[in-house]
Amino acid sequence: MSPCLDTSTVRSAGYDNNANLEETKELGKDQLSPNVRTFSLGSGSFPTSGDVHFVASPHAKVLRSRCSSHDVTNSNAGTATTSIASSPSLSSLSGYVNGSPTTTPYKERDDASKEMNLYHKFNTPKKSQSKAPQQPFGSPKRIYERVSEKLEKVVTRRKIHFVRTGSSYMRSADLGMSDSNPSHSMHNDEDEIVSNYHHPSPNPPPGVTLDSKEQWIALDDGAGSHSPVAPIAIQALVDSGYKFATEPHMWAPVKRTDQELKNASSGWKASCVWQHEQQGKRATVPPKGSVEEKEILTWTGSFQHTYYGCDLPAVRAMGVVGMPAKSLFDLLVDSSRVKEYNKMSLGRKDLLVLQDNMVEDGPFGKSVTKIIQSQNQPPVIRKAIQLTTLMHAKELSTSNGYMVVSRAVTNPDDLGKESGVLTSEILLGVNLILKVEGDEDRCLMINVNHVRPTMVPLMVAKRLGLAAASSFINDVRALS
Repeated sequence: MSPCLDTSTVRSAGYDNNANLEETKELGKDQLSPNVRTFSLGSGSFPTSGDVHFVASPHAKVLRSRCSSHDVTNSNAGTATTSIASSPSLSSLSGYVNGSPTTTPYKERDDASKEMNLYHKFNTPKKSQSKAPQQPFGSPKRIYERVSEKLEKVVTRRKIHFVRTGSSYMRSADLGMSDSNPSHSMHNDEDEIVSNYHHPSPNPPPGVTLDSKEQWIALDDGAGSHSPVAPIAIQALVDSGYKFATEPHMWAPVKRTDQELKNASSGWKASCVWQHEQQGKRATVPPKGSVEEKEILTWTGSFQHTYYGCDLPAVRAMGVVGMPAKSLFDLLVDSSRVKEYNKMSLGRKDLLVLQDNMVEDGPFGKSVTKIIQSQNQPPVIRKAIQLTTLMHAKELSTSNGYMVVSRAVTNPDDLGKESGVLTSEILLGVNLILKVEGDEDRCLMINVNHVRPTMVPLMVAKRLGLAAASSFINDVRALS
């Protein structure tokens, strides 16, 4: 008949720095060491071979008294089961054992390493010693492995607060993020794991049709706090946006731009057109007051991925703006100033500010990260066009400029509402603002626009996109 434990115990990392090792060796005796705490986890049978049957206690309690006669109280087994509670794979057990899912029953997690040192010390026989007698329930390592496997299934995780219908969602399939098991940086081991909230998932926002090729992440929990996966997704968006703004492989210049770049006497050189902030250099642009300085260079391109919006053209535009880089950055980030440079704007408001600190590091680095909603009234359309967008604004790592990246956001609360407006989507928006070498009063702005427009045929989307990109730079220039 297999051995049976009527109360399974786990010792916490509770040894004092000056713990008496001889006393610890004697734990198999009737007296329990005052330096060791045990937790009642439940009862079960632990055969030397075959399945382990274990039933967890509904509410485990800390025991400071003696163990029962059937407990695993020998020094070797006790130390092995200590590692169960200290194991990273069972860190969620720490919240379950003391009956509170939000606290930790012991404060010295680093003492886990001390426990393992004791474990190796007591379980490595000295050369002069004879072979230790076989333990009644198998080796400590075997007990650890079998109990760990079972405890993973019985330990409950803490419920998280995530209002699926009230959260804001962003597409992420093209960002190269995995939808497999989330990394430790995305979640707390004591939390339950929720798709979209902790990792990307094909599971769409409520009200959106499922597309197995698509991936979605939730930016917030529906109550004003960011999701664990949001900082990771936004960093992936920044990396993707910078790559597309600075690499020439996907872009074809329009005729006028092509002629300007081929002109040997032009102030626009390839080293200026394809700026790379990682090189640590400021932008080199045509001389102030020159004809070339007033030029706006434009390109068209398409994304090579096969995800949402890949059939729509993208536009790249660049031009010199006569104001400091920081001033232009502040202008674009401030929602109250949109009408200064956008004459079609009916206003822009901040729906949810996830971070607003350019000085101190936060979950999104040093940045302004928010969800905004804007409305524009084009002259040929009766209804206003509404865009709900994530905006992430930051300084470049070399301090030679700034970057604003944006992407459309879907909020289930807005779906199906008769709001009297048309909706459009910014699939990717990038504003790269670079400081000019030797001139603090000018900057170079590089914009990437990839938009799904409303009521615009695909054949004219490229032409309208190019016109809008040039108009935007001219409107900003008018303020300088």
